[in-house]
Amino acid sequence: MEHRMFNVKNITSIEALPQSMVSMLSEMAIESDQLETRTSYFDRAIDINVQEDNEGRTVVQLEVGPVMLESGRVVTTHDYLLDVQAETFEQAVSLLVKKVKCHYGDDTESSILTVRSK
Repeated sequence: MEHRMFNVKNITSIEALPQSMVSMLSEMAIESDQLETRTSYFDRAIDINVQEDNEGRTVVQLEVGPVMLESGRVVTTHDYLLDVQAETFEQAVSLLVKKVKCHYGDDTESSILTVRSK
């Protein structure tokens, strides 16, 4: 799932990059003193549990939350409002998409966090 709540925009000073990267950027005619990248943390932000319910049926449970900055590190959280469960993984993801859009909007272009490195 690509959504701003799982993404971090990294802004790095060109001076802090390895010389090989600086050379590559200059070859690409990128003239800036900063490099902006975006990293998705969705794979770290989701917990997937597969269990049996009281009637012996398989239930897929998904728990997620937005990424946050804590002591200079990106950490994942758990938002209980986004918890979902369904009979299949696909159904659970579909429910999760609806809940994320409901509680966090439909913004897939921007990043919820910006981390600046020198």
